[in-house]
Amino acid sequence: MEHVVLKGKGDIHEISQLLMNQMPIVTTKDFQKIHRKIDLSEFMLLVFEKHYMRNNSRSTLTVVIHQVADELIIDAIGSGGASGMFFNISLGANFDIVNTVVKVLEPKGFQVQPKEGD
Repeated sequence: MEHVVLKGKGDIHEISQLLMNQMPIVTTKDFQKIHRKIDLSEFMLLVFEKHYMRNNSRSTLTVVIHQVADELIIDAIGSGGASGMFFNISLGANFDIVNTVVKVLEPKGFQVQPKEGD
């Protein structure tokens, strides 16, 4: 699994739409979205799935967006993408799919945060 945390300013709806437009998905069946408001916070969960023909596997990207006022914290987690009964080797799919989020959001002023424990 690959995990990255980004912080920045913006609107949860604009950022989620930007991510949905930029993610490497083929059809709407490869995507799910959940949106919740709790008190002064908003949360959005985006789940993307991509099939890789090269090793006949699937990779998922789970993105959690948390907004308080105009501050956004975004967690992106890539998983799957591995194949093989014994070695379960990933060919970098987790990193690639998470890095797509970074490439989309850094030009918008979002900054990658240090991982907890670093």
